[in-house]
Amino acid sequence: MANRKATVKQDDLKRYVAAVVKAGLPIGKISISPTGTVTITPAGATKHDDANPCDRLID
Repeated sequence: MANRKATVKQDDLKRYVAAVVKAGLPIGKISISPTGTVTITPAGATKHDDANPCDRLID
């Protein structure tokens, strides 16, 4: 398998994390999808009621 370019660069991720911390939110989880979508979930965030029940098996 050939190496591919990173979908999210380290500098971008540092900038995202710095913005969340500056906003005063503690970071609970950071997820990066294969398409490059970055999701930062604050610590203590509640799950959505409409979430897939199988998601708890993955987390």
